[in-house]
Amino acid sequence: MNAWALPIWMLMRFLSPQKYAGDARESPAFFAVLAGLAIALLADAERGWPVYLSIYNLFIALLYLHHFSAVAHPQMPQVDEQFPDLMLLEQDAPDKSALWSAAEHCEGENSPGLLVIFLRGPFCADSRRCLAQIESQREAFHRRGVDVSVFSVSGSRWPMFGRQQGDLPPVFSLDAGATENHLFIAPGAAPLWAWGWQSDAVRPSYWLVDNEGYIVWRALPGNYRALPSLSSIRDQLYRLEE
Repeated sequence: MNAWALPIWMLMRFLSPQKYAGDARESPAFFAVLAGLAIALLADAERGWPVYLSIYNLFIALLYLHHFSAVAHPQMPQVDEQFPDLMLLEQDAPDKSALWSAAEHCEGENSPGLLVIFLRGPFCADSRRCLAQIESQREAFHRRGVDVSVFSVSGSRWPMFGRQQGDLPPVFSLDAGATENHLFIAPGAAPLWAWGWQSDAVRPSYWLVDNEGYIVWRALPGNYRALPSLSSIRDQLYRLEE
């Protein structure tokens, strides 16, 4: 029953990420299930098909959660450094310009700062949950004069997953083959079932940039299932006034 519960829990989170949210306690829970299964295998000399089916389900769940979902950050830009320009897919680029600059965006919007958010992809339940939070909190950022820009892969596919969450903010698609984006994209990190349209995944991260394009704060989550809340990010806006 525990083995079947893992893929069912994954499916529930994928279909309704706003209701079923993941957190950092999932990994210890999966380890406990594996340990219990190992004890059962060692204690039972007659291993039938139900046990093998349970092992298969566990293997699929852990392969997805701990291999294809493990997106480690390389050496990223530091605070007080210039935020790098990004190369976008032309059909999803704002103002029909494929090269995106944080400083130019702030100048065009006459904004004192910009919150830049990178999400793994539309296949990720926690990314879709975060995107819905952005939409609900975006007005609070705009009252402070801070714009929000969201980047991911397969931007055109995000509305397909947003029916249960209402309107979603626009998501700009990064060019997976551009050298400008190599820090933010992990090749082959998407789950296998999503490889039909996208094999890469964006490394989730959050960046607060001033109107000159310099980084004043950043967050690089080590666990994509435990992303920081938008309310905690709002608390960092005072850095733009320093």
